[in-house]
Amino acid sequence: ENHHNTGLPHAQPLNVVLTVSQCRFLLNASSVTRSGFLNMQLTKTEWDLAKRVDGESCVFARSPGILLRNGQVPDGKAEKQIFKPQVDFERELGSLA
Repeated sequence: ENHHNTGLPHAQPLNVVLTVSQCRFLLNASSVTRSGFLNMQLTKTEWDLAKRVDGESCVFARSPGILLRNGQVPDGKAEKQIFKPQVDFERELGSLA
């Protein structure tokens, strides 16, 4: 059924139900490509913080913020595209250790 052995933990129909039942987050995931988009409903303050490392706003399909995977930039992505709040959070966590 085109599912990766280590792909999504739920079948796609269940993902749809879980996604639609949420108000704040919308997950569009693919068990075929093992990729997807996380759309978020943000407050004005959160929107102002939703930047990439290069300072660009995260705009769906135009300049998305990319998440690090195991601390690494995913293949085919540029470091400037990384979602800045993730970097700031990990930096803050490191300073607490």
